[in-house]
Amino acid sequence: MKIRSLLSGMIILACSLPPALARDYDDAFPDRGRVSCRIVAVLDGDTADCVSENRSCRIRFANIDAPEKSQAFGRVAKKRLNSLIYGRDAEVLLEGRDRYGRCLGVVYLDGENINALMVEEGLAWAYRPYAAPEYILKETYARENGLGLWREPFPENPAEFRKRHRK
Repeated sequence: MKIRSLLSGMIILACSLPPALARDYDDAFPDRGRVSCRIVAVLDGDTADCVSENRSCRIRFANIDAPEKSQAFGRVAKKRLNSLIYGRDAEVLLEGRDRYGRCLGVVYLDGENINALMVEEGLAWAYRPYAAPEYILKETYARENGLGLWREPFPENPAEFRKRHRK
């Protein structure tokens, strides 16, 4: 019984730590380079958790910005990404870490750039000013063809949505 109480207390403490102490990544996970890993969770349309050789990392998909879960097409984007990568082995080209300590990366499945696919299907925006021209072209294609979130008359950029809801 004491062990259960102790474990419960430790879990509560871990959940209440400030973000700087309760990291979503493993320090041993590399910051750059190509890593093979298994996708073990999809958090939203541009974030997933992966595990490689007993190391884990939260991957923030580079070059894209998917709608927030409470935003139009947010749940659709998460569901689509989940159907593409959850439980599968992927290659991730790591480009560093973001300000929250998440790994920034481009996810490839069977050689296909999943980040670019999400933009091409209209389920994410090209993340300016960092997006490569390939992503801008794919966003233009999705816009012109009214795919995904581009069916909406006035789709809101996720960065603007976050800024508006922070206040």
